[in-house]
Amino acid sequence: MLQRLIAASVYGMIVVVLAGSLVAKPTIQQPHPFRVKTLRNRDQDKPSATIRSKQLARTPSDSSDSPLSSASIANDFDTGEAINGLSAVKEPKATNGSLDHVEQTSPRGLIRRATINNSRLADKVKHVLDDYYTRPFNTRDYDPWSVLHWSIAYGVDAQVCKGGPNGQRVTAIGWLCCNRPAAGKRLVSPRPSGMLLPIAPGIQGHHGQFLSMLAQSRVPANYVFRVGSDELTIADLVEHEKNTCRKGMELTFKLIGISHYTPSDEQWKNARGETWSVEKLLEKELKEPIDRMEACCGGSHRLFAMSYAVHRRNQEGLPITGPWELAERRIEAYQRKAFQMQNGDGSFSTMWLERLENRSDKNRKLITSGHLLEWLAFSLPDDRLHEAKFERALAFVASLLDRYPNFNWQEGGLGHALHALAIYEQRVLGSQPGQRMQLLGQSSL
Repeated sequence: MLQRLIAASVYGMIVVVLAGSLVAKPTIQQPHPFRVKTLRNRDQDKPSATIRSKQLARTPSDSSDSPLSSASIANDFDTGEAINGLSAVKEPKATNGSLDHVEQTSPRGLIRRATINNSRLADKVKHVLDDYYTRPFNTRDYDPWSVLHWSIAYGVDAQVCKGGPNGQRVTAIGWLCCNRPAAGKRLVSPRPSGMLLPIAPGIQGHHGQFLSMLAQSRVPANYVFRVGSDELTIADLVEHEKNTCRKGMELTFKLIGISHYTPSDEQWKNARGETWSVEKLLEKELKEPIDRMEACCGGSHRLFAMSYAVHRRNQEGLPITGPWELAERRIEAYQRKAFQMQNGDGSFSTMWLERLENRSDKNRKLITSGHLLEWLAFSLPDDRLHEAKFERALAFVASLLDRYPNFNWQEGGLGHALHALAIYEQRVLGSQPGQRMQLLGQSSL
């Protein structure tokens, strides 16, 4: 009898334990939706398909995982907190060239407007550019590809912290042109026959990408460029990109860089003895697609390259005929298409120029909207920079960056988005390359 009672008690306890385990809720921690990010190779500049998570050094990362609010992003024009002052900036000792003598003209070379239609939006743009500028990348955690994109954003003003987030601040372009290491990698490899700029993860994503950044930053052709023990200039890098032009390769970034440093009617021979010119580069690019599957970043870079080449041709005062006229018409057609793909919150389609789409992923929205806004800010005529649809796109990108200053932004997307704001600042607000530190010091509290 006693044995039966003990057995019944044990059985009852087992039933209770099992029942409790069935009704208990599992406590499995889900990964943050914005901590692990993968994109198609063609949706980014970087040749690697995985995006690393790195913080801009300031405070712990924003952990909000809620979808973006179109109203709060597009209509948020508060100027935010005051900018903190910066410590003294020192140049890298190895840099003998000077970044002081850059072209003091707007990116379009046009007369700037004397009035600002939307002063609150202008204040927001300047605030965002100043805020991110105070938290630069560093050479310990960010590879040459990332430093290159930081330089796209701020041009000759760009700085990086040497050796870590708290290291000495040096010019980013000077660091790259001295071929100093970043995250253990160097941009250029010396070769007996000259130089090699590898297309590899963390270095360059495209042929001519480094030169295109220097061109957009208006770095002079006589600026020092080091390869191993050789002290060269940017002009030597231009010749390298000319010599390595090949049929069948992506020529988008070469077109930007070479058209900046070379007259549009000049011809040259590549290393194979083939005749090339800026016009030939443009003709080759006109035959390439503008889409998300076959063109880098949805074709936004190709459109930017065409716009840049046509702009330089205009600056030379030469006729816009033949491929130049065709490029101009194509640019205008895709400008119309971009605005047709604009979402209600002011962002551009997260499916680039293919069809309407509005994902809530912050990085995806910044990458697509930032790239297209960058091209539009450069290519649109002056009077269209005050149109409501352009200002809504500008407000979206600026407010997105302002609301999430500590988010793990993909470096390429961040660089191009900030560059879009910088182009607007130069064209509409009249800022000049090389003035950011001076103006930031005047506005610091």
